[in-house]
Amino acid sequence: MLTRVLFSLAMLSVGMVEFMMDLMDESMAEGIRQLMDRALSLHLNYHQMLFDAGADMTSFGDSSCGPDLISAQLYRNIAMPYHKKNCIGPWSKRYPKSMSHMW
Repeated sequence: MLTRVLFSLAMLSVGMVEFMMDLMDESMAEGIRQLMDRALSLHLNYHQMLFDAGADMTSFGDSSCGPDLISAQLYRNIAMPYHKKNCIGPWSKRYPKSMSHMW
């Protein structure tokens, strides 16, 4: 099962153009963080349901934060902290069979 994750969910929830513009606006930083927190929660809950339903593994892609769309600095400052929470946080220790595809 491949799902979109974090950055892509956040972007899709407000629209690509609006989200990308908000990334460049420092006054939107707190709103972006809250949106990313919510996207992470939704993502983890969804994968929890997949494992509860008997999935042996899950995978996720987040190509919306790839180098064709955002700079390396934006990735490091906004997307990467959430990818780390997803990939090396407590959830990943409980369910280690998740595969990530970033771009």
